[in-house]
Formats: sequence, structure tokens, C-alpha cells
Amino acid sequence: MIDELQDETAEGFAQIGADALRRRPVANVAMRDRVAEKILRVRVSPKFDAIIDCLLDLPARTAPVLVRLLVTSDGFLLGMREGHIGYNDFLGDVADLERNLGGLADVADLTPEETAWLGGLVTALRLPSYSGR
Repeated sequence: MIDELQDETAEGFAQIGADALRRRPVANVAMRDRVAEKILRVRVSPKFDAIIDCLLDLPARTAPVLVRLLVTSDGFLLGMREGHIGYNDFLGDVADLERNLGGLADVADLTPEETAWLGGLVTALRLPSYSGR
């Protein structure tokens, strides 16, 4: 019985690891495509390109490739590289990302709806708060 439990647990952890390495697909593909068409015309840093590619679930244009993003409870942005099993890249303060995305939205001439949608993607990266219960 213990061997069976260990096998199930190992399989469960293997699946969790495999799921963690997949990007989360963007729900509204039409909106994503409109936003991507506009913002990909704007030249930004390779680091910001990697964040945008991951956030919008676009084909990678940089190396290393970010496959997942996470905002910690204290407001920092972490990234998981392709082939890694943890969020090992500290990418800065999420407030900086939000400010930079706002500037990018202005330069790319996003509509208010598109800008709000882009901001919602960052909000979705936040870890749920933990009450300790």
C-alpha cells in the first residue's frame, strides 16, 4: 500500500511539474491578437520582450524564454525560464511592470478596453492572499 501511495504521489508531482512548464493560454485570443499586433511594433528591451511574450502567450522572440510569470504577495514579479522547475528569475517590482505596460499602451495607441485587458493579465498573475487558516 505504501508503494502504491508513493507511486501515485510521484506521478502527481510529475504532472504538477509538467503543468508548471506550460504557459497559461490567453482566454481572449482575438483581443490578444489585436493587442499584440499593436505593441509588437514598439521597440522595447529584450527583458520586456520576454515578459510580454510570456504574458500574452506569444512565440518567444528572446533567449532565455520565460514560460510562466508570478506576482508575489509583496508585489514582486518572478519568472520561470523554459526548462526550469521554479520561479528563479527576479524581474522587479510589479508596479514597475504596470507603469511600463501603461507607457507601452500609450505609445502603441491601445484603446481603453485593450489597456484594461492588458492590465487584467497582470492582475491574474497575483498569488491569492493567504489567511493562515
